[in-house]
Amino acid sequence: MSIRVAFPFFRHSYHIYHGAPTAFELSLLDRDLRVIFYSAYNDTFELLNEISLKYPGNGAKIIQLKQLPMFRCFNLKNRPFPKPQKMIDKHAHLFQNMDVIVDTSDSLVRLIKVHGITKPKYISVFHGAGDRDREFPNRLSKFQYFLLYGPKKYRRLDSLGLLTENNWAMVGYPKFDIETPDIDDLNLFEEKRPIILYNPHFEQRLSSWYKWGRKVLDFFKNSGKYNLIFAPHVEFKGRKKRWLKLNKYRDIPHIHIDLGSRSSINMTYTRIADLYLSDVSSQIVEVLVSPKPCVFLNAHKVDWKDNLQYVHWHLGPVVDDISRLDNLLEEGFKRHNQYIDVQKKYFNDSIELTDEPSSVRSAKALHAYIKRELNYS
Repeated sequence: MSIRVAFPFFRHSYHIYHGAPTAFELSLLDRDLRVIFYSAYNDTFELLNEISLKYPGNGAKIIQLKQLPMFRCFNLKNRPFPKPQKMIDKHAHLFQNMDVIVDTSDSLVRLIKVHGITKPKYISVFHGAGDRDREFPNRLSKFQYFLLYGPKKYRRLDSLGLLTENNWAMVGYPKFDIETPDIDDLNLFEEKRPIILYNPHFEQRLSSWYKWGRKVLDFFKNSGKYNLIFAPHVEFKGRKKRWLKLNKYRDIPHIHIDLGSRSSINMTYTRIADLYLSDVSSQIVEVLVSPKPCVFLNAHKVDWKDNLQYVHWHLGPVVDDISRLDNLLEEGFKRHNQYIDVQKKYFNDSIELTDEPSSVRSAKALHAYIKRELNYS
Protein backbone atom coordinates (compact mmCIF):
# COMPACT_ATOMS: atom_id res chain seq x y z
CA MET A 1 0.00 0.00 0.00
CA SER A 2 1.55 3.28 -1.15
CA ILE A 3 0.84 6.22 1.13
CA ARG A 4 1.28 9.70 -0.34
CA VAL A 5 2.14 12.50 2.04
CA ALA A 6 2.14 16.04 0.62
CA PHE A 7 3.97 19.03 2.08
CA PRO A 8 2.79 22.03 -0.02
CA PHE A 9 4.37 25.47 0.29
CA PHE A 10 2.22 28.18 -1.26
CA ARG A 11 3.31 31.01 1.01
CA HIS A 12 6.54 32.74 1.98
CA SER A 13 9.65 30.58 2.18
CA TYR A 14 9.96 31.00 5.96
CA HIS A 15 7.22 28.36 6.22
CA ILE A 16 9.69 25.80 4.92
CA TYR A 17 11.82 25.94 8.06
CA HIS A 18 8.79 24.82 10.05
CA GLY A 19 7.55 22.02 7.78
CA ALA A 20 10.50 20.65 5.81
CA PRO A 21 12.49 19.11 8.71
CA THR A 22 9.53 16.90 9.60
CA ALA A 23 9.09 15.87 5.97
CA PHE A 24 12.72 14.90 5.44
CA GLU A 25 12.86 12.98 8.70
CA LEU A 26 9.64 11.19 7.77
CA SER A 27 11.19 10.18 4.46
CA LEU A 28 14.24 8.79 6.26
CA LEU A 29 12.09 7.03 8.85
CA ASP A 30 10.05 5.12 6.26
CA ARG A 31 11.34 4.91 2.71
CA ASP A 32 8.12 3.26 1.55
CA LEU A 33 6.17 6.46 2.15
CA ARG A 34 5.89 8.81 -0.83
CA VAL A 35 6.82 12.18 0.66
CA ILE A 36 6.22 14.96 -1.85
CA PHE A 37 6.97 18.67 -1.62
CA TYR A 38 5.01 21.10 -3.80
CA SER A 39 6.74 24.44 -4.27
CA ALA A 40 4.77 27.43 -5.57
CA TYR A 41 7.73 29.54 -6.71
CA ASN A 42 11.49 29.58 -7.24
CA ASP A 43 12.64 30.70 -3.79
CA THR A 44 10.83 27.90 -1.98
CA PHE A 45 12.06 25.39 -4.57
CA GLU A 46 15.68 26.48 -4.10
CA LEU A 47 15.43 26.49 -0.30
CA LEU A 48 13.88 23.01 -0.21
CA ASN A 49 16.74 21.69 -2.32
CA GLU A 50 19.29 23.38 -0.05
CA ILE A 51 17.76 21.88 3.08
CA SER A 52 17.47 18.49 1.41
CA LEU A 53 21.27 18.30 1.38
CA LYS A 54 21.24 18.32 5.17
CA TYR A 55 19.32 15.01 5.08
CA PRO A 56 21.48 12.70 2.95
CA GLY A 57 19.68 9.64 1.70
CA ASN A 58 16.19 11.09 2.03
CA GLY A 59 13.69 9.98 -0.59
CA ALA A 60 11.47 13.06 -0.65
CA LYS A 61 10.46 14.42 -4.04
CA ILE A 62 10.49 18.18 -4.64
CA ILE A 63 8.15 19.40 -7.36
CA GLN A 64 8.13 22.93 -8.76
CA LEU A 65 4.56 23.89 -9.62
CA LYS A 66 3.84 25.79 -12.81
CA GLN A 67 3.08 29.40 -11.99
CA LEU A 68 0.16 31.45 -13.21
CA PRO A 69 0.82 33.24 -16.54
CA MET A 70 -0.23 36.58 -15.04
CA PHE A 71 2.36 36.24 -12.29
CA ARG A 72 5.06 34.89 -14.56
CA CYS A 73 4.71 37.61 -17.20
CA PHE A 74 2.92 40.55 -15.59
CA ASN A 75 3.97 40.75 -11.95
CA LEU A 76 3.73 44.54 -11.98
CA LYS A 77 3.49 44.84 -8.20
CA ASN A 78 6.67 42.81 -7.78
CA ARG A 79 5.03 40.32 -5.45
CA PRO A 80 7.52 37.86 -3.96
CA PHE A 81 5.22 34.91 -4.69
CA PRO A 82 1.95 34.17 -6.53
CA LYS A 83 -1.32 34.56 -4.68
CA PRO A 84 -1.71 31.32 -2.69
CA GLN A 85 -5.46 31.05 -3.31
CA LYS A 86 -5.04 31.19 -7.08
CA MET A 87 -2.14 28.72 -7.05
CA ILE A 88 -4.12 26.34 -4.86
CA ASP A 89 -7.07 26.57 -7.24
CA LYS A 90 -4.84 25.93 -10.27
CA HIS A 91 -3.21 22.85 -8.75
CA ALA A 92 -6.05 21.47 -6.62
CA HIS A 93 -6.24 18.32 -8.75
CA LEU A 94 -2.82 17.25 -7.46
CA PHE A 95 -4.22 16.79 -3.97
CA GLN A 96 -7.35 14.84 -4.84
CA ASN A 97 -5.59 11.48 -4.38
CA MET A 98 -3.23 12.40 -1.56
CA ASP A 99 -3.56 10.43 1.66
CA VAL A 100 -2.10 13.10 3.97
CA ILE A 101 -1.53 16.83 3.54
CA VAL A 102 0.70 18.58 6.06
CA ASP A 103 0.12 22.34 6.15
CA THR A 104 2.11 25.03 7.95
CA SER A 105 -0.76 27.48 7.61
CA ASP A 106 -4.48 27.06 7.11
CA SER A 107 -4.39 27.92 3.38
CA LEU A 108 -5.18 24.42 2.18
CA VAL A 109 -8.54 24.41 3.93
CA ARG A 110 -9.54 26.04 0.64
CA LEU A 111 -9.16 22.59 -0.93
CA ILE A 112 -12.07 21.45 1.20
CA LYS A 113 -14.17 24.59 0.99
CA VAL A 114 -13.87 25.33 -2.73
CA HIS A 115 -12.92 22.02 -4.31
CA GLY A 116 -14.50 19.50 -1.95
CA ILE A 117 -11.30 17.52 -1.50
CA THR A 118 -11.94 15.58 1.67
CA LYS A 119 -10.09 12.31 1.10
CA PRO A 120 -6.71 13.42 2.56
CA LYS A 121 -6.06 13.70 6.26
CA TYR A 122 -5.20 17.34 6.97
CA ILE A 123 -2.34 17.80 9.45
CA SER A 124 -1.36 21.13 11.01
CA VAL A 125 2.28 21.77 11.88
CA PHE A 126 1.97 25.58 12.36
CA HIS A 127 4.62 28.16 11.49
CA GLY A 128 5.25 30.01 14.74
CA ALA A 129 4.70 29.96 18.47
CA GLY A 130 3.21 33.38 19.13
CA ASP A 131 0.40 34.54 21.39
CA ARG A 132 -2.04 36.25 19.03
CA ASP A 133 -5.58 35.02 18.45
CA ARG A 134 -4.91 35.06 14.71
CA GLU A 135 -2.81 31.92 15.17
CA PHE A 136 -5.93 30.04 16.27
CA PRO A 137 -8.60 30.66 13.60
CA ASN A 138 -11.84 28.71 13.34
CA ARG A 139 -10.52 27.08 10.17
CA LEU A 140 -8.32 24.85 12.32
CA SER A 141 -11.42 22.74 12.98
CA LYS A 142 -10.90 21.28 9.49
CA PHE A 143 -7.65 19.58 10.55
CA GLN A 144 -7.61 16.01 11.81
CA TYR A 145 -4.26 16.10 13.60
CA PHE A 146 -2.03 18.71 15.24
CA LEU A 147 1.72 18.70 15.75
CA LEU A 148 2.17 21.05 18.70
CA TYR A 149 5.21 23.03 19.80
CA GLY A 150 4.48 23.20 23.50
CA PRO A 151 1.93 23.44 26.33
CA LYS A 152 0.74 26.90 25.27
CA LYS A 153 -0.47 25.64 21.89
CA TYR A 154 -2.17 22.74 23.63
CA ARG A 155 -4.05 25.02 26.06
CA ARG A 156 -5.20 27.42 23.35
CA LEU A 157 -6.43 24.67 21.02
CA ASP A 158 -8.02 22.74 23.87
CA SER A 159 -9.89 25.85 25.01
CA LEU A 160 -11.36 26.04 21.50
CA GLY A 161 -12.55 22.45 21.73
CA LEU A 162 -10.27 21.30 18.90
CA LEU A 163 -8.33 18.59 20.73
CA THR A 164 -9.29 15.02 21.49
CA GLU A 165 -7.31 12.25 23.15
CA ASN A 166 -5.70 11.08 19.91
CA ASN A 167 -5.54 14.05 17.50
CA TRP A 168 -2.38 15.76 18.70
CA ALA A 169 1.27 15.21 19.63
CA MET A 170 3.81 17.41 21.40
CA VAL A 171 6.84 17.61 19.14
CA GLY A 172 8.90 20.70 19.98
CA TYR A 173 10.13 23.14 17.32
CA PRO A 174 11.49 21.41 14.17
CA LYS A 175 13.01 24.64 12.86
CA PHE A 176 15.64 24.43 15.59
CA ASP A 177 17.05 21.30 13.96
CA ILE A 178 18.24 23.08 10.81
CA GLU A 179 21.81 24.20 11.31
CA THR A 180 22.22 27.95 10.77
CA PRO A 181 25.32 29.69 9.40
CA ASP A 182 28.29 30.38 11.65
CA ILE A 183 27.60 33.84 13.04
CA ASP A 184 31.31 34.35 13.68
CA ASP A 185 31.72 34.64 9.92
CA LEU A 186 29.43 37.69 9.75
CA ASN A 187 31.00 41.12 9.49
CA LEU A 188 28.00 43.39 9.46
CA PHE A 189 29.45 46.38 11.28
CA GLU A 190 32.70 48.32 11.34
CA GLU A 191 32.71 48.95 15.10
CA LYS A 192 31.99 46.56 17.92
CA ARG A 193 28.90 47.79 19.75
CA PRO A 194 25.85 46.10 21.30
CA ILE A 195 23.68 44.82 18.45
CA ILE A 196 19.96 45.61 18.51
CA LEU A 197 17.58 43.64 16.28
CA TYR A 198 14.51 45.71 15.39
CA ASN A 199 11.84 43.34 14.07
CA PRO A 200 8.45 45.06 13.62
CA HIS A 201 5.41 43.07 12.57
CA PHE A 202 3.74 43.64 9.19
CA GLU A 203 0.11 44.21 10.25
CA GLN A 204 -0.57 47.92 10.53
CA ARG A 205 -2.95 47.63 13.49
CA LEU A 206 -0.27 45.80 15.50
CA SER A 207 3.04 46.98 14.13
CA SER A 208 5.21 49.66 15.70
CA TRP A 209 6.54 50.65 12.28
CA TYR A 210 3.71 52.83 10.99
CA LYS A 211 3.63 55.16 13.99
CA TRP A 212 7.14 54.94 15.36
CA GLY A 213 9.34 53.23 12.79
CA ARG A 214 11.02 56.35 11.42
CA LYS A 215 11.66 57.65 14.91
CA VAL A 216 13.24 54.33 15.87
CA LEU A 217 15.55 54.35 12.84
CA ASP A 218 16.40 58.03 13.35
CA PHE A 219 17.28 57.30 16.97
CA PHE A 220 19.76 54.62 15.94
CA LYS A 221 21.05 56.71 13.04
CA ASN A 222 22.04 59.44 15.49
CA SER A 223 23.19 57.12 18.27
CA GLY A 224 26.81 56.33 18.95
CA LYS A 225 26.02 53.48 21.33
CA TYR A 226 24.48 50.70 19.22
CA ASN A 227 24.62 48.74 16.00
CA LEU A 228 21.17 48.13 14.53
CA ILE A 229 19.85 45.29 12.40
CA PHE A 230 16.55 46.39 10.88
CA ALA A 231 14.88 43.17 9.75
CA PRO A 232 11.08 43.52 9.77
CA HIS A 233 8.76 40.56 9.28
CA VAL A 234 9.48 39.28 5.78
CA GLU A 235 5.90 39.76 4.60
CA PHE A 236 6.35 43.44 5.42
CA LYS A 237 8.43 43.90 2.26
CA GLY A 238 5.95 42.41 -0.14
CA ARG A 239 2.97 44.27 1.23
CA LYS A 240 4.37 47.65 2.17
CA LYS A 241 7.53 48.13 0.10
CA ARG A 242 6.38 51.43 -1.38
CA TRP A 243 6.17 52.94 2.09
CA LEU A 244 9.65 52.06 3.30
CA LYS A 245 11.94 54.62 1.57
CA LEU A 246 15.01 53.63 3.55
CA ASN A 247 17.75 55.16 1.41
CA LYS A 248 18.92 57.64 4.04
CA TYR A 249 19.71 54.78 6.40
CA ARG A 250 21.45 52.45 3.97
CA ASP A 251 24.86 54.12 4.08
CA ILE A 252 25.00 54.38 7.87
CA PRO A 253 27.82 52.00 8.92
CA HIS A 254 26.12 50.99 12.16
CA ILE A 255 22.75 50.18 10.52
CA HIS A 256 22.19 46.96 8.59
CA ILE A 257 18.91 46.69 6.64
CA ASP A 258 17.53 43.34 5.56
CA LEU A 259 14.09 43.11 3.95
CA GLY A 260 13.98 39.40 3.32
CA SER A 261 17.26 37.52 2.89
CA ARG A 262 17.82 34.01 4.27
CA SER A 263 19.44 35.59 7.35
CA SER A 264 16.14 37.23 8.25
CA ILE A 265 14.32 33.89 8.46
CA ASN A 266 16.94 31.31 9.48
CA MET A 267 17.60 32.65 13.01
CA THR A 268 20.95 34.26 12.12
CA TYR A 269 19.90 37.66 13.46
CA THR A 270 18.12 36.35 16.54
CA ARG A 271 21.37 34.59 17.49
CA ILE A 272 23.69 37.52 16.80
CA ALA A 273 21.57 40.21 18.51
CA ASP A 274 22.36 41.39 22.02
CA LEU A 275 18.87 42.87 22.49
CA TYR A 276 15.58 42.21 20.73
CA LEU A 277 13.34 45.21 19.94
CA SER A 278 9.91 44.38 18.57
CA ASP A 279 6.15 44.50 19.02
CA VAL A 280 4.11 41.29 18.51
CA SER A 281 6.30 39.04 16.35
CA SER A 282 6.31 35.33 17.24
CA GLN A 283 10.03 35.41 16.49
CA ILE A 284 10.42 36.05 20.21
CA VAL A 285 10.64 32.28 20.84
CA GLU A 286 13.61 32.05 18.49
CA VAL A 287 15.29 34.90 20.34
CA LEU A 288 14.86 33.15 23.68
CA VAL A 289 16.69 29.94 22.82
CA SER A 290 19.26 31.71 24.98
CA PRO A 291 17.64 34.35 27.22
CA LYS A 292 18.57 37.90 26.25
CA PRO A 293 17.31 41.43 26.83
CA CYS A 294 14.04 42.33 25.10
CA VAL A 295 12.22 45.66 24.75
CA PHE A 296 8.70 45.99 23.31
CA LEU A 297 7.15 48.95 21.51
CA ASN A 298 3.57 49.82 22.46
CA ALA A 299 2.85 52.25 19.64
CA HIS A 300 -0.92 51.67 19.83
CA LYS A 301 -1.31 52.32 23.57
CA VAL A 302 -2.55 48.79 24.16
CA ASP A 303 -3.82 47.80 27.59
CA TRP A 304 -1.66 44.70 27.49
CA LYS A 305 -0.91 43.49 31.00
CA ASP A 306 -3.83 41.04 31.32
CA ASN A 307 -4.19 40.34 27.60
CA LEU A 308 -3.22 36.80 26.50
CA GLN A 309 -2.13 38.14 23.11
CA TYR A 310 0.61 40.15 24.80
CA VAL A 311 1.97 37.64 27.30
CA HIS A 312 5.44 38.08 25.80
CA TRP A 313 5.47 41.76 26.79
CA HIS A 314 6.15 40.61 30.33
CA LEU A 315 9.62 39.53 29.18
CA GLY A 316 11.19 42.99 29.16
CA PRO A 317 10.48 46.73 29.43
CA VAL A 318 7.60 48.12 27.37
CA VAL A 319 7.96 51.49 25.62
CA ASP A 320 4.75 53.50 25.88
CA ASP A 321 6.42 56.80 24.95
CA ILE A 322 8.93 56.69 22.09
CA SER A 323 10.90 59.55 23.63
CA ARG A 324 11.90 57.08 26.36
CA LEU A 325 13.43 54.58 23.94
CA ASP A 326 17.00 55.42 24.93
CA ASN A 327 16.30 54.99 28.64
CA LEU A 328 14.39 51.74 28.21
CA LEU A 329 17.07 50.20 26.00
CA GLU A 330 19.55 50.88 28.78
CA GLU A 331 17.06 49.49 31.28
CA GLY A 332 16.63 46.40 29.12
CA PHE A 333 20.32 45.63 29.45
CA LYS A 334 20.72 46.62 33.10
CA ARG A 335 17.62 44.83 34.39
CA HIS A 336 17.82 41.70 32.28
CA ASN A 337 18.60 39.50 35.28
CA GLN A 338 15.13 40.32 36.59
CA TYR A 339 13.56 38.82 33.45
CA ILE A 340 15.63 35.67 32.91
CA ASP A 341 13.41 33.34 34.94
CA VAL A 342 10.19 34.58 33.32
CA GLN A 343 11.82 34.32 29.88
CA LYS A 344 12.80 30.70 30.53
CA LYS A 345 9.30 29.93 31.77
CA TYR A 346 7.74 31.53 28.70
CA PHE A 347 10.06 29.64 26.36
CA ASN A 348 9.40 26.28 28.01
CA ASP A 349 5.66 26.93 27.88
CA SER A 350 5.86 27.85 24.21
CA ILE A 351 8.25 25.09 23.13
CA GLU A 352 8.72 21.73 24.79
CA LEU A 353 12.18 20.42 23.90
CA THR A 354 13.66 17.04 24.78
CA ASP A 355 16.98 15.33 24.07
CA GLU A 356 15.46 13.97 20.85
CA PRO A 357 15.44 16.42 17.90
CA SER A 358 12.05 18.02 17.39
CA SER A 359 11.84 17.07 13.72
CA VAL A 360 12.45 13.41 14.61
CA ARG A 361 9.72 13.56 17.26
CA SER A 362 7.42 15.21 14.74
CA ALA A 363 8.15 12.61 12.06
CA LYS A 364 7.58 9.73 14.50
CA ALA A 365 4.28 11.21 15.67
CA LEU A 366 3.11 11.72 12.09
CA HIS A 367 4.21 8.20 11.15
CA ALA A 368 2.30 6.71 14.09
CA TYR A 369 -0.79 8.67 13.07
CA ILE A 370 -0.55 7.40 9.49
CA LYS A 371 -0.21 3.81 10.66
CA ARG A 372 -3.16 4.15 13.00
CA GLU A 373 -5.58 6.09 10.82
CA LEU A 374 -4.74 4.65 7.39
CA ASN A 375 -4.18 1.05 8.46
CA TYR A 376 -0.66 1.30 7.15
CA SER A 377 2.01 -1.15 8.22
